[in-house]
Amino acid sequence: MLFVCYLQCTTCQKARKWLEANGIALDELMDWHKRSGLPLKKFFNSTRTPS
Repeated sequence: MLFVCYLQCTTCQKARKWLEANGIALDELMDWHKRSGLPLKKFFNSTRTPS
């Protein structure tokens, strides 16, 4: 899985560490998204505004 993140973002660092520690793969994340019924953007931290 390609994990794209902002290297200075501690939320991204924690997410990557958790995914790796729990052996979560892309197909599992896709299944979570499908079963949730939520828009994909709900799975991302979008609270920051562009500068």
